[in-house]
Amino acid sequence: MIRGFFSAEFFVKPKIGRLVIFPSYMWHGTTPKSVSGERLTIAFDLCPIKKTR
Repeated sequence: MIRGFFSAEFFVKPKIGRLVIFPSYMWHGTTPKSVSGERLTIAFDLCPIKKTR
């Protein structure tokens, strides 16, 4: 269990090939890696557009 100022309501277990997308206003964090290797994090803004017919 990870202890800190905030307690998590949900954890996503890392898995090769897994993509996790969530809104930027959601509190989030990562846990320290216990194995060697790379971790890739990408931040971006997604702005949906309304299709017109």
